[in-house]
Amino acid sequence: MHHRLLTLHCLSPLHCGTGQGIAGIDLPIQRERHTGWPVIPGSSIKGVLRDAARQAAGGDPTAANSHLDVIALFGPEPRAEESGDLGLGALSFGDGVLVAFPVRSLCGVFAWVTCPMALQRLARVAGLAGYDPATFACEKGGAEDIRCAAALAVDDKREQVLLEDQALKRMEPPTKAFAAIKDLFPDSAKPLVDDHLALVSDDLFAWFARHATQVEARIALDPATKTVQKGALFYQETVPPEAIFVSLISAEDARLAKAKQSAHHQAGAALMQLGTLCAQPRQFGGDATIGKGLCALSLTGKG
Repeated sequence: MHHRLLTLHCLSPLHCGTGQGIAGIDLPIQRERHTGWPVIPGSSIKGVLRDAARQAAGGDPTAANSHLDVIALFGPEPRAEESGDLGLGALSFGDGVLVAFPVRSLCGVFAWVTCPMALQRLARVAGLAGYDPATFACEKGGAEDIRCAAALAVDDKREQVLLEDQALKRMEPPTKAFAAIKDLFPDSAKPLVDDHLALVSDDLFAWFARHATQVEARIALDPATKTVQKGALFYQETVPPEAIFVSLISAEDARLAKAKQSAHHQAGAALMQLGTLCAQPRQFGGDATIGKGLCALSLTGKG
């Protein structure tokens, strides 16, 4: 089995919803149950890339299992009656796990914050993709410490960095771990990494991931009166632009007889085709018509 890392860089606000309201937010985002961090479900990632593959292949979007190359990569459409008899495609998609979260900074406009736990989780999947997990290791500092680029401080003599309403003591950054993260980022994000990446404590990262998302009021106007229609005011939560997620992609030869008639049924060919699909930004989650969910992609791995 072959493994790759798919990195998603949010270019616009992202809303992968839960379908039910929580604590005054009518449309909250999906979060991991055990961490509370935002997450992009693997089913969403697979669905977006399946649709991109179908469009590239010229398949009929209304006809399930209409193209062998798409079946070879992603397996049969779940809604098709014969899907249970067709087996599995070559690619498997893990959830998009949060690696770096953007927060307001007094200097440098914003900072990408990450934490030791996020890097430990990244190291586990990066090891499967051929990277050395040790390169992502870093020391755990105190709750009031930050390890960041000099650009996030007022000047080199300033000992504190202000993120949101948190004043943090500046420490030496883990340059080895930061370089390893930069290698995974899409080209759209790499120019900002050196000046904007920061390491904070696990607890503070969790606080940012919980409380520093965007909440937007959405309304629908009555065409005649130009006032809010009854019941049409609601609040929607989104992940802010610049957030970085990483998903583990696995590939093996397609396990269905029908797909073996395609050129993409083998793991290596499937990953090459997936790389082509990731060469341009894709839209994830809801509200595509108002610009939500546009993400730049990067597929990386060694070996």
